Amino acid sequence: MMKNGYLVREGDSELFRAIRRMKGIKFSQDEFNKLLVEEKKLKKKRNSEENRLKLLDVRSKINDILFVPEILVIKFSNISH
Repeated sequence: MMKNGYLVREGDSELFRAIRRMKGIKFSQDEFNKLLVEEKKLKKKRNSEENRLKLLDVRSKINDILFVPEILVIKFSNISH
């Protein structure tokens, strides 16, 4: 789910697991957790072009894992909508 231009993490559920099974997508929670740790470490490192590029790469991999185009969430802020 996108919020303010950012991908918001949702908990893994049977729906997401079923979509991955149907599409043949491999998912490893351990690999995902490693990417999150790497992202956190890179954020703490000195600001340099090399570190920014690494951070962009890690964030891209995280977004590829989290983004599920088959799921659409619509939020109405007014009941009359």
